[in-house]
Amino acid sequence: MYLLSTLTLSAESIVELQMQYSNDLTGPWKPKNIGPHQIRNGNILVRTTGRTGFYRLTLLGAQNRDTSANGNGIGDFSEDPFTAPGDERNTGDPFENLTPGEFREAAQFPTLLSAMPDYTIKPANELDFIPSDRDLSPPARSRKSAGGSSSDDDYSTGLEGDEEDDRGSLDNYLLLELGSHSNAGSNVSGIELHIGGFTVLLAAPTSGFQPNQTLKYDFNNSSCPSCWDTMDPDDWDTIILENSSTDGLQIKSVVLVHSNETVLESNPNAWLDSYYGRKLDFSLETGITRWNQLFQNRATALYYAVQDLGQTGAKKYVSSDVAWCSEFASWALRRTGLNTPTGSISTNTLQTYFQDRGRYFDKSDCEAGSYSPQAGDYISYNGGNHSVLFVEWTSKAGALPADGDKFLTIEGNVSNAVVTRERSWSKVEFVGRAH
Repeated sequence: MYLLSTLTLSAESIVELQMQYSNDLTGPWKPKNIGPHQIRNGNILVRTTGRTGFYRLTLLGAQNRDTSANGNGIGDFSEDPFTAPGDERNTGDPFENLTPGEFREAAQFPTLLSAMPDYTIKPANELDFIPSDRDLSPPARSRKSAGGSSSDDDYSTGLEGDEEDDRGSLDNYLLLELGSHSNAGSNVSGIELHIGGFTVLLAAPTSGFQPNQTLKYDFNNSSCPSCWDTMDPDDWDTIILENSSTDGLQIKSVVLVHSNETVLESNPNAWLDSYYGRKLDFSLETGITRWNQLFQNRATALYYAVQDLGQTGAKKYVSSDVAWCSEFASWALRRTGLNTPTGSISTNTLQTYFQDRGRYFDKSDCEAGSYSPQAGDYISYNGGNHSVLFVEWTSKAGALPADGDKFLTIEGNVSNAVVTRERSWSKVEFVGRAH
């Protein structure tokens, strides 16, 4: 058996290839059927049964098979089968008019595509259903369902050090803005949002997706509140939109808010469907979005802390059911190389750590000019009942810290979430130098 030279093809085209066989290098060449079972990791497996001969892959040409069914003088295989982006529903499957026989290999192309290697996300939980704000049903529910399953994220409230959020219930939602193209809308019943291994169905409004729409999907109106409690905190680092239908829609912008924190803000202005691209992966942009919120340019503890903005549950920072503000701060500090304590700890534990290493400055030390808080420093707050990381001053009356000054923080365990907050200098107990 002899295999002839390979083909060089464009990276942006759909092509039809045919395997052919001949006893002689000069031909005649006969088609050799390829079944989906013969495709393995991009290779074609052929059973030669001891025969000698020549095999080749050839690009099917238009000269001996191209017709013009619509009478416009342009061959069907030369004409773009889609009239416009996102309008595939009006023209159907570009392979549906192929007949058995001469074009049977081409007719198998969708099957071969589906067998090609691709990453597939298998939901770890049941599929959740989220209506848009233009069609709110089912009615809003609590995130904790009665009789729902318990998990490591189901921490009790009211623990010492747990900072209640002063803005009420935490917002969790996705804003989806469609493009202005005439075909930007879609009749598809919904698209999938993958958050790590968790899959959410973003249902279309009753009238369908329409151009220039901005839709809000409130996760607090989830059909499966208990599903969200089983998510790993790091799931929020992987955000993917998927539409496996040929009825595409144009995604202009996406904003994702988790626990009042914007974890994704992107303007892809891209088509989402099975032909142009069925998945939009925003995973890398989640880290960039969160990092840009703090406007920092050095790798302090803030770099690591900000990657977890909006994440809920303490199991990443400590394995027991405790208030986890100190555990979160210590975890972020350890990422920078400090050997801060692990396990269930408190502000007193961290006070001893900073004192033993000459990194401790109480409130009066800073007000006297002995030390000025820097980005990434640890702060014991509210009489030692809460731990935060210092980001920057938001308002400051003079050169030295004083009561009435305000500063930005990133902190854990605020209504069981990692958040940014503006805090008052008057409630600071001490500062731990982290540099």
